[in-house]
Amino acid sequence: MGGSISICTDNFTTISPPGPYVDGESIEFNCCIGKVDSPRTNLSFQCHGEYVSQQIDNVTCLYLIVTIDIDKHRTKCTCTAQTKDMSIDVTSEIQLVINQYDPAFELSPSYTAIFGNKTTLTCHAPGLQYPFAFGNWQFVNAKEEKMLIGSIPSNITTVLIVSNSSYADMGSYYCTVFDERKNGVMVANASTELQVKGT
Repeated sequence: MGGSISICTDNFTTISPPGPYVDGESIEFNCCIGKVDSPRTNLSFQCHGEYVSQQIDNVTCLYLIVTIDIDKHRTKCTCTAQTKDMSIDVTSEIQLVINQYDPAFELSPSYTAIFGNKTTLTCHAPGLQYPFAFGNWQFVNAKEEKMLIGSIPSNITTVLIVSNSSYADMGSYYCTVFDERKNGVMVANASTELQVKGT
């Protein structure tokens, strides 16, 4: 005689939004409890390294606004409702799935300069905002690797001017984006090739 008994209760907790999330975005997490038929229930919420707790009267949700950090990938958020006598003791949890920030770079794959002339390399990253920003440009060829300082006319554009172009300037130029929260840790880059032709 196979049968199952299900017990229904109005006491449950939920966490939203469920994710996945992207590194650097601002998220308002909600920890909510369904209908509570007992006064003096404590609702607590631990998420993304933050903790908040409150005794519920009319409030049935707790909120945490955080800037998502990829270092918290795979950590858990826990929403718990408890009464002192433990007649209510319900918990829900989610594991944070955080994806790497991927700027939509707009950078020409190659530039051709005329020997002795000035060349301007321009890199755009539409939507780029805190905690991410442009870093230095990187130059790489068979002989050397070096950092170059460009100008940043807007938070979504960086420009590098190669003055007096010579054959030594030929190589790969990388437009970089770093995380301001983490002492300039590079999170993404895009490259372009510079060719120099004689007059």
